[in-house]
Amino acid sequence: MLDSHSSFQERIIKILSNMSSSSDICPRIVSLECIPKLIPFFGDSTLAGKCAFILKNLCDVEEARVSIAETSGCIASVTALLETGSHEDQENAVTVLLSLCSQRVQYCQWVMEEGVIPALVDISINGNEKGRVGALELLRLLRDIEYAEDRDCSGSDIDASKDTTDLPKEKKSSKTSGFFAKIPMFSKKKK
Repeated sequence: MLDSHSSFQERIIKILSNMSSSSDICPRIVSLECIPKLIPFFGDSTLAGKCAFILKNLCDVEEARVSIAETSGCIASVTALLETGSHEDQENAVTVLLSLCSQRVQYCQWVMEEGVIPALVDISINGNEKGRVGALELLRLLRDIEYAEDRDCSGSDIDASKDTTDLPKEKKSSKTSGFFAKIPMFSKKKK
């Protein structure tokens, strides 16, 4: 039904949104390969937020995170909501991106390629409470990730619960640390 261009698509998205709130149903939604079918609906401002909400709910399923990351245009669609969505839409988008980035270094790189930093900084200051907390957490995670351009990091797992502030300085990427150093909340205090 998501593939058809019927007048029921808005209702279908709303139903799918409600169904995705059940953790028991989420694996079934993922197995039906609905994630790629949601991408066109991000172009509709009335449905984009619902789609982000669905993805946020599905992120508890590993197969969903892989599908979100590997579906062409999905990360770009989610990151677009960081700038154009309501506070709730931004919060959902941040949650999706945080879920991805806490799993694999390559996902962090893909998210960074979308130029999310300015929008995340804005949300960390002007978003709703959950959005601000999530944006700050995502900014810290992106700051601390090692970006090894000369090797394949696609299988690297990240322990999101580990405090990565103790990473050796030489391990941090000069590509990202230069940008983050310009943001007061991430710059190191001079002694």
